[in-house]
Amino acid sequence: SSSNCGAQLISCTDCKTNFCFACTEVWHDPIQCTLLKKWEKKCQDESETCHWLEINTKNCPKCHTAIEKN
Repeated sequence: SSSNCGAQLISCTDCKTNFCFACTEVWHDPIQCTLLKKWEKKCQDESETCHWLEINTKNCPKCHTAIEKN
């Protein structure tokens, strides 16, 4: 729709997958393509932060506070 910055529902005739013509992501109405991209980046950044914490910290066995390795 025009209120969704060019997003248009497209359906594959072979596998019936619905996706957005504007950004080729899985259909995400009513979320705008730009907001979807921001959300995906936020989730990726959080995942990278969690990965760093897993590698570089250990939890205190008593209080479970994350402690950075020295």
